[in-house]
Amino acid sequence: MATFGIEGIRHFSHLRASGAVDKADDLTYSFNICNGLDDQLRDGGHTKAFYWAETDCWERDLRDVSLGGIDGDWSDNVDLFFILTHGGFWDGVGHLGYDVEADRWLGNQNDYRLGDNWNLEWMLVYGCHTVNLNDPLHLWGIYQRLHVLRRV
Repeated sequence: MATFGIEGIRHFSHLRASGAVDKADDLTYSFNICNGLDDQLRDGGHTKAFYWAETDCWERDLRDVSLGGIDGDWSDNVDLFFILTHGGFWDGVGHLGYDVEADRWLGNQNDYRLGDNWNLEWMLVYGCHTVNLNDPLHLWGIYQRLHVLRRV
């Protein structure tokens, strides 16, 4: 059996007000998806380690400890990590949006080292345009022991 963590954001009023992005509409379906995944995984006998929502989701939850993040406590300390948020891809890098600036408004995939000395094997990102499907090698640096990163 696996341990899992979920982060989901529906409202982005603080991100919009920050000016960090041009547009970030609210996502009306976020918790239908997150709650459904949570239910299915627990019904399958898997163990929920955490489920963060809205402004309890922080950019530093994915950022590597060596870069000032806390991934060893959260995203990299479960077997499966799922995040639903706004995503984007520019300057050759995938970004994830948050509705609170707990260090940064936007996560940067170059700050991830997933699976390094921790547990994470599968990461699911429900966020638009976080992966350049024409050139997925831009993800190479984030893979330590991570087996799969899937944009859903």
